[in-house]
Amino acid sequence: MFTPLFNSLAPADPFGINASFSPLNLLSANDGQPGLVRYASRASNMVYYRTPESLPVAAHVAFSSGEAGSAGNHSGDLFGASIGYRSERFYISYALQKTHGGTAAVPQLNPRVSTYQAISGYFNATPTVRLYGNFIHADAGDRAVQDASMANLGASWEVGASEFRVGATRRRVEGSARAQVLWVLGYDYSLSKRTTLYGRVLHLKNRGGSSATLASLPVGEPGSDGTSFGIGVSHRF
Repeated sequence: MFTPLFNSLAPADPFGINASFSPLNLLSANDGQPGLVRYASRASNMVYYRTPESLPVAAHVAFSSGEAGSAGNHSGDLFGASIGYRSERFYISYALQKTHGGTAAVPQLNPRVSTYQAISGYFNATPTVRLYGNFIHADAGDRAVQDASMANLGASWEVGASEFRVGATRRRVEGSARAQVLWVLGYDYSLSKRTTLYGRVLHLKNRGGSSATLASLPVGEPGSDGTSFGIGVSHRF
């Protein structure tokens, strides 16, 4: 099941956060943050509540048990919550996610707790142009490990059966030169109501000796850059 953080980010991503070429996938990077519990878009054993979809204000709360195998051990636990507002013109949301380290296979006695916070939204500038924005903060849960922040801006523009998409993201490790700068260009053409032909171009720059990767780019030397291309057809059942 998707977490409240994922459900908060998804409407504010022109590329669809579940797609390989989404710039928000840079949220999964832990470069410069050793020990950070990776961002989780899904969790098992989750108890989830959300307010009725008919309301303009949406509140989500969820808890996932990490199958620690012993009472009192919170290894692998996840807690998430979000609150947002959506109208015909705009959307804005705040989300919080706390994830304990450890898995069912490798539980931790005293797991580190990493915290993610995100503010996300979009604005319909015209009937065919939508602007997107996200700001995300990742705290590894250890004073010896620097926090990281990520800012993302995007836009989509519909012209007949075509849709153009663009996104730019910067992730920075605080108190360090380590950073990533990413941009993505996309084009969609609707062949029918359910079938879309699409193309994507992604370019990732690693700065300050960082070595993050995305969209199947190979991990090269620290500070190396990369470009990825994709073309395909999607069909919605």
